[in-house]
Amino acid sequence: MSLFERDYTTIKYQTSLAIKSVVAQLVNSIIIPIFANYFIKSNLYDKNGLAEDVFMLGLTNALVPPILKFFDGEYLISNIFRWYYNRPGKTYLINRL
Repeated sequence: MSLFERDYTTIKYQTSLAIKSVVAQLVNSIIIPIFANYFIKSNLYDKNGLAEDVFMLGLTNALVPPILKFFDGEYLISNIFRWYYNRPGKTYLINRL
């Protein structure tokens, strides 16, 4: 959708980005589960059907983003590398040059 789009102002760009984000979220949370349960599983109302899929989708959308904000992976990895390279008593070839 963005290939042929020309945003002349920042407001138009941000509005367009928000609309595309909302449409993508709606497609992922409404249309994809219905399509998967109706056409692929042929199971809308039974066990492991549409209701359970929508519940699990809502549950993961409610829990995963706050957990990911709390445990920032990039920050943790950078701290691990910093600790590894700054250990006392450990010398590297770079330090010897």
